[in-house]
Amino acid sequence: MNRTCAIRSRVRLSVLRALALVLFGAGCGRERAGGDELLIASPHRDEIRSEIEQAFRGWYQRETGRDARPIWLDLGGASNIQKYITDRLQRAPSAGIDILFGGGTDPFETLKRQGNLLAYKLPDDLLNDIPPDLHGMPLYDPDHTWYGTVLSTFGIMYNRVVLRR
Repeated sequence: MNRTCAIRSRVRLSVLRALALVLFGAGCGRERAGGDELLIASPHRDEIRSEIEQAFRGWYQRETGRDARPIWLDLGGASNIQKYITDRLQRAPSAGIDILFGGGTDPFETLKRQGNLLAYKLPDDLLNDIPPDLHGMPLYDPDHTWYGTVLSTFGIMYNRVVLRR
């Protein structure tokens, strides 16, 4: 197994537990009759949200015996979400969301520089399973203000017919 696959395997096992600890261990989320409610801002499409939600809800039920009820807020792309959070925090003590999920590292670094993120250090047994970076790309912030939750790959497609034109 190559290094990337080994890291993906270790990270995949740790990610759901880490997400739950960050959200509920840090006091995020609200207990409601329909389940522990999470308000999540994300620029991701429904297919990605659904896959993450299904895995998280199953894991959370097994670990806590309670249901999780993610509420996905549609605030636009990553830069719109970052602006929303910054604007809300200029007027109120809370941005009104529990978690920002997705958007790459840039919004998190900007929010950190603005002082809008709180650090939460994962327990060492989890953190030891996640390397600080993969091929030079950070997987979490060294000050523990954000953690990557998935490893993604991107490709480029092109249409040969259009390219010839």
